[in-house]
Amino acid sequence: MRRLAAASIFTALALSLGGSAPVEAQLDGSRVNWPLPKNMNVLGVHRIAGTANATLTNLHRVEPTLDLENELYLLTWSRSQPVFGRSAVFTLALPAGVVRTNSTTAGLSSSSFVHGIGDPSLGATFNLYGAPGLMLRDFLRYDLRTTVTLGINATAPWGQYDADQSLNIGGNRGRLRLSLPMVQSLANWVPGDRTTLEVVPSVTLLADNDDKGGLTVEQDAMWAVESHLSRDITRRAFLSLDHTWIQQGEARTLSPDGAAVVNTSPSTAAHLLGATIGYEVNPNLSLQLTHLQTVGGDSEAVELQGGVFRVTLNWAFHRVIENRRALGGGN
Repeated sequence: MRRLAAASIFTALALSLGGSAPVEAQLDGSRVNWPLPKNMNVLGVHRIAGTANATLTNLHRVEPTLDLENELYLLTWSRSQPVFGRSAVFTLALPAGVVRTNSTTAGLSSSSFVHGIGDPSLGATFNLYGAPGLMLRDFLRYDLRTTVTLGINATAPWGQYDADQSLNIGGNRGRLRLSLPMVQSLANWVPGDRTTLEVVPSVTLLADNDDKGGLTVEQDAMWAVESHLSRDITRRAFLSLDHTWIQQGEARTLSPDGAAVVNTSPSTAAHLLGATIGYEVNPNLSLQLTHLQTVGGDSEAVELQGGVFRVTLNWAFHRVIENRRALGGGN
């Protein structure tokens, strides 16, 4: 019975961990906000590729005349550590990537290419309702129904950035993302039978970019609402239907002294529709594949357009279970 319990916790968790920050901490992804037992660790490797009129590291900055080929790599480390008796997960994300374009526009040649380190981020989620901070033994018996969580993610402007170039991986400005992930179980909380609805409203506050070719760019907040309807299709696999609505805030380019507005980019909105499939490769390793595609916007001016494909490998481990394996307690 203990062997089955040890295996089932990884079966349950490996499929629920999409990792964090699939698009540089701007979107969460399916099953990322499920609670974890105390002292759980997850190492994630992500490859995110897509073509859009924005860099995937800066979705809030849309380049209307460009088709940008993005290839982003992300390393994440998440650890569950309860706070005041409630479930909490802390995540560090380290991005790097390549962005290229063959378009021609002001400030860019007909073939432009940039690569480097992106802006790192540190985030945390704190459960407000429905998920107490539980040790592994108690977590195995816990029946999840409804959870509400507070998410906080800060991004530092330490990535590759050249003020004289229009194409950059880093944004040269800090970001603070606040979210309220909500998870509702729609079926029995048993691997192979779980169905959940997740809704994640969020707002991203943007600091000013004070070095944009000698000018300053200020921008209103970016709002988003993610929705994920996921269902176990076997004990080892799940399928999720994903939808995200994003509204980018108005941006204003200011003169060097900040007294005049040189240019204004209007607020725009877009919808992204896609799906995620997850599979447990072994009790520690899980694989997720996600595709998202823009399907329209709410503005007739400049809209976010494009698609993205993400591959995630997560390695989940817990000291109690690893010690049990080392002592011959089974897989």
